[in-house]
Amino acid sequence: MVPITSGMAINQVAVIPVGMSPVHCLRLVRRFSGNHISSIILAVSDETENYGERICELCENLEAEVLTCDYKNISTLISNRKEIKEWNLMFGPGTRDMGVSLWFDIVSSTGFPPKNWVQHSRKANSGKGRNISGESLVGVFDHSTKYQLEQVSLEDSLHVYSVSMEDYLSYPELNWSEDETIFQYRIIIPENAKSMDKKKVRKWEEEVFSTIQSLRKLFGKHAIKFSRTLIPSGEKLEYWSTVGSRMRDHGIRGGSA
Repeated sequence: MVPITSGMAINQVAVIPVGMSPVHCLRLVRRFSGNHISSIILAVSDETENYGERICELCENLEAEVLTCDYKNISTLISNRKEIKEWNLMFGPGTRDMGVSLWFDIVSSTGFPPKNWVQHSRKANSGKGRNISGESLVGVFDHSTKYQLEQVSLEDSLHVYSVSMEDYLSYPELNWSEDETIFQYRIIIPENAKSMDKKKVRKWEEEVFSTIQSLRKLFGKHAIKFSRTLIPSGEKLEYWSTVGSRMRDHGIRGGSA
């Protein structure tokens, strides 16, 4: 953890829970910095402590100081920072329990509720598709208080996940989507799929799922989205339909030709 000192004159602090999509937290830190926020506390858990520390490494030159604190210790932090006049709390990153716990501890320790913030965006397909508008940081206390979130580069994203560029480039179908702040992996169905027998299809499928497991281990299951090209359909190709069903069970979407 980064030590938190009590000798700094800080009037407004933003608390951001760090979850399993830490690159999004990096975007929030960069957006909060300078908007009357002089200190940002990354509230981390045992699982996300390393993410918090790597985010701090990327924020050394920001206008606001960026520190980490175990989310369960926020009350202790508050008791040592009596000079803080206003607390802001971001909802969205982290688990629901983290958000509720932080809100309760801030209220209990200060006697006042924090200013609450959320992320807002518009998505296609009734909220289930890709973003069709920029993502914004919005103050729940006043919806007119809105700040556009910036994109994060591939290099910074890899740093947060502690993945080398060499490892990233070893997966040709892997891409970083700045618009959606997520890695995307495209599974390419073989061109000769219709002529493959069941045994060959099964071997190909096992190799694909091995790659999927490797990527999820490397980045975490929340950091990467999988999709596939068209699966062949038709008479005597039922085994490909089974492959498609198994992929859907693992959250991998795509159509049939």
